[in-house]
Amino acid sequence: MTVKTVLSGLAVFAGITLYGAPAFINPSFEQGTGGYWINNSSAARIDPGDSTDGRQSLGIKVVPGKTVSVVQGLAYEPNQYYKISFDAKGNDARLRLQVMLQGKKPLQFFNDPELKKAIRLTEEYKRVTLELGPFPEAVNGNEVKKLMIYFNVTGDKEGGKVNLDNLSVELKAAARTSAKSILKNGSFEQGLAQYWVNRRKCAEIDSTAASHGRRSLKVTPEDKTVDLAQGVPMKPGEIYTIRFDAKSSTPENGPVLKLGVLMRGKKPLAYFSAKGEQKKFAEAVPLEGDFKTFEYELGPFPEDWRGTKVESLMFYWHVRPGTNPGSVYLDNLQIETAPAAQKKNNGIVFQFPGDIRIFEKGFPLKVSHGAGTGILKVRGVNALGKELFSAESKPGKPEVTIPVSEPDYYAVTAEVFENGKMVKQAKSTFAVTTPLPGDYYTTSQPAFGVWGGLNPELRRLGGAKWDRQLFFTIFQKKDFQPVEPSPEAIAGREPVNIIRCMNILNPFKRMVPVKQDEWPELEKRLEKDILSRKGLVQVWETQNEPMVGENFHGTMNDVMDIIRFESRIVRRVDPKAAIAGICINPMNANQYNQYLGYYRNHNIGRLIDGVMLHPYIPGAQNPDLAGYVETLNRLNRELSTIAGKPVPMYISEIGYSAKPGGEVTEYQQAAYLARVMILNFTIENLKACVWHIGLWNEATSQRELDFALIRKQEPGSKVYQPKPSFAAWATASRMLYNAKLLRELNVGKTMRVWLFEKEGKPMLIAYSLIPEPVRMQLALQAPSAEVVDVCGRRSTVKCKDGILNLELGEGPVYISGGTLDQFAAGKFDAVFTPDTLSVVPGGTLNVKIRLPEHLADSAKLRLQPFRAGKGELSGSGRNWTLKLRISPDAPLGDSDLFLMLSRNGVNRYIWQKLLHIQPKLELADVKPCEKDGLPALSFRLRANDPAERQAKVEILAEPDRVIGSGTARVGAETILPLPEAAVSARPTRYFARLTPPDGKSFRVALPGNPVPVGIPYCANAVNLPVGQWPARGVYPLETGTYSRHALKGEVDRPTGRLYLASDENYLYLACDVKDREFLPASEAASLWSGDSLQIGISVPQADMFRANNDGIQETAYAEFGVAADNRSWVWASMNLNRMPLAAPIPKLISKSTVADGTQCYRVAIPWESLNIRYRTGLTLKLSVLVNDRDRAGRHWLEWFGGIADGKDPGAYGEAMILEKRK
Repeated sequence: MTVKTVLSGLAVFAGITLYGAPAFINPSFEQGTGGYWINNSSAARIDPGDSTDGRQSLGIKVVPGKTVSVVQGLAYEPNQYYKISFDAKGNDARLRLQVMLQGKKPLQFFNDPELKKAIRLTEEYKRVTLELGPFPEAVNGNEVKKLMIYFNVTGDKEGGKVNLDNLSVELKAAARTSAKSILKNGSFEQGLAQYWVNRRKCAEIDSTAASHGRRSLKVTPEDKTVDLAQGVPMKPGEIYTIRFDAKSSTPENGPVLKLGVLMRGKKPLAYFSAKGEQKKFAEAVPLEGDFKTFEYELGPFPEDWRGTKVESLMFYWHVRPGTNPGSVYLDNLQIETAPAAQKKNNGIVFQFPGDIRIFEKGFPLKVSHGAGTGILKVRGVNALGKELFSAESKPGKPEVTIPVSEPDYYAVTAEVFENGKMVKQAKSTFAVTTPLPGDYYTTSQPAFGVWGGLNPELRRLGGAKWDRQLFFTIFQKKDFQPVEPSPEAIAGREPVNIIRCMNILNPFKRMVPVKQDEWPELEKRLEKDILSRKGLVQVWETQNEPMVGENFHGTMNDVMDIIRFESRIVRRVDPKAAIAGICINPMNANQYNQYLGYYRNHNIGRLIDGVMLHPYIPGAQNPDLAGYVETLNRLNRELSTIAGKPVPMYISEIGYSAKPGGEVTEYQQAAYLARVMILNFTIENLKACVWHIGLWNEATSQRELDFALIRKQEPGSKVYQPKPSFAAWATASRMLYNAKLLRELNVGKTMRVWLFEKEGKPMLIAYSLIPEPVRMQLALQAPSAEVVDVCGRRSTVKCKDGILNLELGEGPVYISGGTLDQFAAGKFDAVFTPDTLSVVPGGTLNVKIRLPEHLADSAKLRLQPFRAGKGELSGSGRNWTLKLRISPDAPLGDSDLFLMLSRNGVNRYIWQKLLHIQPKLELADVKPCEKDGLPALSFRLRANDPAERQAKVEILAEPDRVIGSGTARVGAETILPLPEAAVSARPTRYFARLTPPDGKSFRVALPGNPVPVGIPYCANAVNLPVGQWPARGVYPLETGTYSRHALKGEVDRPTGRLYLASDENYLYLACDVKDREFLPASEAASLWSGDSLQIGISVPQADMFRANNDGIQETAYAEFGVAADNRSWVWASMNLNRMPLAAPIPKLISKSTVADGTQCYRVAIPWESLNIRYRTGLTLKLSVLVNDRDRAGRHWLEWFGGIADGKDPGAYGEAMILEKRK
């Protein structure tokens, strides 16, 4: 009978759990025990008349030593709290509840702190309520379908009893984590379901503290680390955002929380190592006494690890014991993923036709914001910031489509506005070019390419005809077996010539001569590589950059041993290939002489077929004015003379690093690349040029990264975004293809115009030689000209009266129009006397002009009006005179004079001359000095007008503050005290106001800063209290510039004093920075991210022990960091032998401390490490960046500039080593 009743009840229950809402069947036992399963039916009986609802209740007797269970199932609902209530009374008995999670079979009992609490029973009925859940949707992959509620009665005495009545259940929606989170049970409402914990006894669900829902996880490490982990799917190419709430019961020196990610395949592979900005993921979580939300971004993760596919990720929360005992509370754990590009772009999506963002035809650019709110505004500009398009979406429909058709470089900014405020922003770049001509690869020019990081499609889009590869013997696998390329493989290769560099020296160690016992193994490895590339390599390049006296610690004889070794193997294995060697920088005087020495003294010409060059231009000067062409032509002539035959030359590295890490702007990088391609036509015996570099994701410094033509990719990304330099390369390749250089036209000193012949027609290439735009007028004798700018944009320019009028920038423009006869050699070579035109306001200047004889007949000259005055022309035939009368009020500076030649009413030519309006008086030999212990200025007054003999001189600090004044006579040295001078660590301009006896004042700009930072002499200053340092070297920090970005949370602005001093051995720097909290970076390489100083120093090459070598990443400045905990780090160096990169400062003395809210920096930096020759009167440039890390983030104070917003030593402040006082 009992069995029938139980089965009948369960059958009814099963039907309700499948089709109805959760509810107890027969909750008041009015139907006896129907609907319940009872493990000991003899111990459970209906008690008539003893009830709280209805007529009866269920009495459960104690069976000593055993548990009597009364069970009923409830329907399962996810993400719900189950509020279970019932009436109970009892004596000599204990009552507890359990919940079995059940699928097709029992799965496991649910772990909930509420279920661990004892239910207090009395002799009278009491209402008991427990709130449970939410319950997990699955257990070990098995779906949860119902909940079995157990009422368990135990006791020690016979006669003990419990009565139950009036059971009920109510559902309430649980607090839910983000719907996007892929982490399960993030708020621990389901206990520890879905988590793995290595030490369960140390991790307990806590109901007394929660930031989300009802519970949190309390982790109390005792003597070992407690690990909490959960696995999530691996999503290639996506960024994982980890977000959680945490607090500590003991914030000061209590338990430490750190994070980790284990990559898994079929088994554990490796922990992921975060890099760059993601490194903070590896730092200890800064816990406080109250819950605080922490967020980290990580990834994309590698798709495979050492050949094994990454299938999942285990995210770890590690809690290790601290100095003081305590607990860490975790709650609201979430992990969301998004594609890397979308994450970077704040949900704004750019839809391009492909991942390589260089296209050969136009397309519709679609930009959208998936959130569907606000207004989307999109703007595109070119390399110079000129707007190319703009578009705006309708409110609430943030999507726009922009037709793109013209070749050019495009930088696109998309912004989302809500309620008039910009809330999101994303940026992207792309370029449009034209298809390569069908016969492009049938010609040798332009003999140019870009090496590193580019795939075949990018090389084709750029128009590469040459490429460079690096081979290192140390990286060759021991079991590598070479296979000689087949004729089919050779015939099917890219139409690109290959230079392959043979590196037998270890790149991770100092470059030293090869030991005798190393040669045999090196020969085996090198021979294998050459054989495997036979027929695919056109030029084998000898060991990369063995610069004797610099990075190579040996002699020229040792270098010859390496080249002799490499040459012998190439000649034997691949005799048809050429060998080019030496591979150093001829723009450096020492290395230039090494080239000559190898040919003259070592007869290297018998071992190599040509020389390999790395002509990085010192100081990142523009290539036209830096002697690039002149140096290489002179080198070729001298080498050819020694060798007795022409010596072929190859360039395998040359380039410019753009800001923020480098010295030039991105536009200048593009302009200089195109100009090098043009200038290469003028270099004798130059066979090829390969630019450094295409893409360098693994660059170890910002400067190295910014040499690239492609922007750094997000980890795992396959998107290639160009910089303007890639567009300039693609444009120059197409314009210079099939072009022949004829000559340079003489049109002015501030610009350059080259004449090429292309398909029987003239092509002119013109650009400014100075950063400022210049105006060019050119008589084309054509109604219009086709103009292509540096990045490929095409336009038609009308020529009024046959004259082309253009404004030129540093980027070349390619001009088609007119006829070759118009530019015949020497046709318009006129002689101007004087050749340089200079005059003072109110003055006159007579210029004699002698025309070529063939222009004398019927020629007419006309001077276009100019702003500085008037001109009168007289003469005829070949001889003319131009008399210039300059207005007394003419502004100082340069003006262009355009002198037009016409014959028979047709404009035939325009000479463009620069007219310099110079002041009547100016200061010469200007240099800062001291007089009576005060700043002063030494100078000589120079007269450009012979009538002027003396003047009152006032030195002004912008705008009109007089800091010193006096009288000076022409020719005599004047030392002018500057009693009102004060060092300002912000950009400040200075002028001299000169007042001659006639009372008419005028201003002239001063070269440099008349108030440099004085660095006084103080021997062994680092061991003295700063109160004993000379007062002349003490400066307030507050004269610098504070960072302008906003931070959320409380921050304090750094304040304090900077102390400078020096002696023969050290530059001394002390700085007392007031700061409430010292928060240093966790790693020395990232000192800048915590409380620290970044220091930049630059000197002219003449004041270096050895001139810096751009070719090996030495810079014209040093930048390094120091922290108050006495750590240091080098980011830029003028001499890598004396001060290596990515390492602490050699021989630094640091005695810094932190006390009472002040960081007291005390450092002595050796002049030797800085590569600076100490001397009194030495002028140097200096900048100090005070990094301040607060809980809200990093901000800074920059004393001068050139560090925070791009590496620019030109923005450093001027400083001077003062004389030792007696």
